[in-house]
Amino acid sequence: MGDQSGRSIWLMLSDTFGPGDSRPKLLNLMRSAASTGKLLEMSPGEQLVDLVYIDDVIEAFKLAADRMLPDGMAARHEHYSVCSGTPIRVRALVPLVGKSLGVELPVKLGARPYRPREVMVPSCNAPCLPGWTPRTALAEGLRKWAASSP
Repeated sequence: MGDQSGRSIWLMLSDTFGPGDSRPKLLNLMRSAASTGKLLEMSPGEQLVDLVYIDDVIEAFKLAADRMLPDGMAARHEHYSVCSGTPIRVRALVPLVGKSLGVELPVKLGARPYRPREVMVPSCNAPCLPGWTPRTALAEGLRKWAASSP
């Protein structure tokens, strides 16, 4: 069996989303604006976001756990990204979210400046977890997310 101590796998997650997520993150802020009609003032929206649906994140954790089993492939310490590989500009995400929710979102792009430490490009610089690829396309994930309760 060998010594299993000292082995680890670190998964660097991209931005995650899915049903039941109540964090005050961008998608939920847009959902709130859609339901209340209150204008959501946003930055110009040129930053990229990389969204991974929760089912795909769970699959990544399962694969990582399998690598950690005694007969798994994990080396001493491993570091992987869990990213969709298809980042999208926030300004392009707005109409997709609106379509998923079935409304035109009350959003004003450019109403706020970028924050001083705004992340403009998501970091996915570690290699992808071996054997993992996202299965849920963004549009499909947004439909599932939109169909769930807020």
